[in-house]
Amino acid sequence: MRPLKKRTLDNRRNGRRGPLLAGDVMQRRLITVGEDEDVWSVCWTLVQHHVTGAPVMDAKGRLVGVISQTDLARYLWNRAGDEVSGSAVGGAPRAAATAGQLMTRKLVQAPPEASLREVARLMTLRNVHRVLITRGRRLLGLVSTMDIVAAEGRRPGKAS
Repeated sequence: MRPLKKRTLDNRRNGRRGPLLAGDVMQRRLITVGEDEDVWSVCWTLVQHHVTGAPVMDAKGRLVGVISQTDLARYLWNRAGDEVSGSAVGGAPRAAATAGQLMTRKLVQAPPEASLREVARLMTLRNVHRVLITRGRRLLGLVSTMDIVAAEGRRPGKAS
């Protein structure tokens, strides 16, 4: 296996001057989940791919929400409390929730032309760790807090 070439901002921007844009650093190969997938399948998908959240798509492939490890943890903690207290209806185990039931429906989105500064500001204002990069209704990619940190770490002229 050959080592990955470390990309600098100049490689990603193709020599374009100006601020770094969301489209320059966004993740393009996304892990997505279906809104009807059960919580256990979603957990496994996130763990298997080492991601902390994923866009949620409906049966027609449309973006309908985002699910994060926090959404899943909140559900699992509440479920564990129900099992300990015996509050499941009639003592029967509850059916597992789906991604569609647990996801966040208020999407935080930006166009690929948004500057990284604008994306970081959105993350701060909306208290999220990922911004979906869209054009109209089409999902193009996402920028996470780690993408911004990595981009800053690769800036030419920065101390290593």
